[in-house]
Amino acid sequence: MKIKTGFLLLVIFAATTVAAQLNTDKQLAYCTAQASRTLITLHDFEHIPRSIASGKTNWSLISYKDWCSGFWPGILWYVYEYTNDEKIKKQAGLFSGTLFPIALITPIPVTKTLLN
Repeated sequence: MKIKTGFLLLVIFAATTVAAQLNTDKQLAYCTAQASRTLITLHDFEHIPRSIASGKTNWSLISYKDWCSGFWPGILWYVYEYTNDEKIKKQAGLFSGTLFPIALITPIPVTKTLLN
């Protein structure tokens, strides 16, 4: 019984210590600033930022066909959810619209042959 109680106290202590170290408002403000900085560098909605290569300062841009293409619009929607900034909402909608052709793709049926 003492071991279970000690373990429970350890878990509670660890959880409160981690929670005390997290400052979500600070982190979300940082993400908002980074997203806003990125939006300034983008010139159209057809090219979606994916990553910045090591040693570089510019975004690698991708089309909607890349498997990461939904990450950027998703980030913008999260920033909008946090800030309620209508400019961010507009950008999130426009970048999400870039993904629309994906909805028109006919899926390849999964068959036994494909699974082997």
